[in-house]
Amino acid sequence: MMKFRLISLLVCLMLFSACTRPPDLTVSVDHQVVPTDNREITTTDAILSTEGMAMLAPQWQWPRSAPEEQGMSSAVLADMLEYIRAENKPVHSLLVIRHGTLVLEAYIHPFNADTRHGVYSVTKSVTSALVGTAIGEGSLADVDTAVVSCFSSVAVDDPEKEKIQIKHLLTMTSGIEWTEVLYSGLNDLWGIIESDDPAQYFFNPALIEEPGTTFNYNSGGSHLLSMLVQDAVGESAADYAADQLFGPLGITDYAWESDFTGHSIGGTGLELLPVDMAKLGLLYLNEGRWQGRQVLDPAWVNDSIQAQSRPADDKGYGYQWWVNPGGDYYALGWGGQQIHMFPAQDMVVVFTAGSSGVDMLHEDLINGFLLPAVVSIESLPEDAEGQTRLLAAIQMLEQLQKHASTPASSMAENVDGKEWLITGMGEWSMFTLHFPNEVEAILDLTVNGDPMPLQVGLDGFYRVTDTQELGPVAMSGYWESENTFVLDQQNLREADRRLTRIVFSGETVKIISEWFVEPHQEETEAILFTH
Repeated sequence: MMKFRLISLLVCLMLFSACTRPPDLTVSVDHQVVPTDNREITTTDAILSTEGMAMLAPQWQWPRSAPEEQGMSSAVLADMLEYIRAENKPVHSLLVIRHGTLVLEAYIHPFNADTRHGVYSVTKSVTSALVGTAIGEGSLADVDTAVVSCFSSVAVDDPEKEKIQIKHLLTMTSGIEWTEVLYSGLNDLWGIIESDDPAQYFFNPALIEEPGTTFNYNSGGSHLLSMLVQDAVGESAADYAADQLFGPLGITDYAWESDFTGHSIGGTGLELLPVDMAKLGLLYLNEGRWQGRQVLDPAWVNDSIQAQSRPADDKGYGYQWWVNPGGDYYALGWGGQQIHMFPAQDMVVVFTAGSSGVDMLHEDLINGFLLPAVVSIESLPEDAEGQTRLLAAIQMLEQLQKHASTPASSMAENVDGKEWLITGMGEWSMFTLHFPNEVEAILDLTVNGDPMPLQVGLDGFYRVTDTQELGPVAMSGYWESENTFVLDQQNLREADRRLTRIVFSGETVKIISEWFVEPHQEETEAILFTH
């Protein structure tokens, strides 16, 4: 609990706001790889027992080729990356795999291949895979099992709720009243995560539809699926994934948030490398096979990607997977995180992003460029010019300047080194700006006497500071006017980007934070601190 509250406070300070955003989640199960007995095993804070743990796959590198070798056009892919740059599309990374081969891997500054990214509701699709695995090995009953029967402590006020089955959680057709609206206070997801009895919390609202009849987006049901897995197999979904799913795929660098009761959050909270997202996509595209091993039951994969329920639009929903009418399917997370499988094209596309118009962004790039880039099943003649353009476009995105550098304001000298107390955040919640030169600044945050210095680029490029509490934090800044300094902030493990305007006026400061993915503004103030 202490870790949760500290991280939440630090996030608030970084944003210079009153912090009305959804809180950060609690315990993060952060996995890394350590050598032991010439093997690799997944660890948390201590080395896990290897008894009963599947051997991790040997380190494996994606086979790579020019797009033309896999029947795709380098020129069209270059067009797409140039379009992303020209239109400032909020893409963080984009990977394309065709015929099992990586043909495009692009990262947009300041993101890179070595940084995990929060995948948000893509977590649901991973949870679904674990449910299928637990059912397949006999640890968990079949999808027709009543959910109430799996939780002995749950009491229901309506006998109709006893009809809710595991498959209804998978297809979001439980019929339970549920609301998820960020920044409104109407978000049952945060309620179930913070509850000391999540299963009871899920069943407390009214039953408003017959179970199995009506789609209603419900991350609480996804969380119950994670709880069902843990109760069935005797370990958290994160640890079970390390053995049954991530291990076989060689996924070793990830984190998975837990709720207040120690259950891996089934509907969000997972961080993955983009290349590991691609592994999951290829696993499903290959009907659960990975390097000759059947990791997932092909029948479960097939059931998962069928339209088992129908949202309001023309899309279908399977077992925590979105399904399009044309047969392609995808896992989708808040802000534009996506693993998209195209069986007809034998193609996997991975996005990480920070977009408020998720569907529009993806459809724009997929329909406008990615599908047209697929020219043939067979190899195409080499296109040296197109490949050169593609490489140049990738490099341009890796070095993308986010905004023009601006001359230093005379205010910079006046505020350099001064301490500002953020009102409403406690006695030792303060910040200081330093301007040692024309290309870099330092933002010093202080929380309860503990400093957190963050580098700030003044030349239009982010500077990245690795923090223990928040992971890598990228920041750039510029003077918008004589008295207004703008901080452009991006936590590299999050989707959302913020612009924070610091307006100096004598001994007071107005702080205005603007959020991009869920667009809104927050304001707070700071006063000059004198010892």
